[in-house]
Amino acid sequence: MKKFFYLLVAAVAMIGFTACDDQDPVCKADLDWAPVNIYIQVTDSAGNKLINPSDSTIVDGTTVTYKGQTLNVSRARYNSNVTPAGIKTRAYEPVFYGFELFNLKWLNSDYGNTYAFHLGEIDGSKDMDEDIVINWANGTSNTIHYHCSNHDNTIGTCDRWFSLDGVEQSSNFITIVR
Repeated sequence: MKKFFYLLVAAVAMIGFTACDDQDPVCKADLDWAPVNIYIQVTDSAGNKLINPSDSTIVDGTTVTYKGQTLNVSRARYNSNVTPAGIKTRAYEPVFYGFELFNLKWLNSDYGNTYAFHLGEIDGSKDMDEDIVINWANGTSNTIHYHCSNHDNTIGTCDRWFSLDGVEQSSNFITIVR
């Protein structure tokens, strides 16, 4: 029993003296930045929500220009009636779904059947300074500016903000009044 005790004490002592050097790139933990998703709700001046899958007035003919590409609104995930996967517990690469019709109850059931446009997923680990132009079917447009820079992997912070037509927004949930 004494031999086992001494062996255990020696093992604990050896573990206590092993450590990684903070400057050693092999020992640094890689931070997994969450992907960025932009949700766009459209209302009238009275606050009535205008995005409705059965009414093509807002949905059909709306496009977004992102990184030089013009994307039409996709109904693929909406029509499939498959709820997107929930929170991921392991590191993964963001999946760019494009510009799509999105039921917000997929994020939180408190939203009920409230619809929005979704643009994403955008790689949250990349520095970006990008204009996203929404082109409406009636010929008008709105510009969302997405800025992300100064990533600090040691404490997990970055400078990230969104603006709509030059007005800074409080989050990635953006409401456009039409």
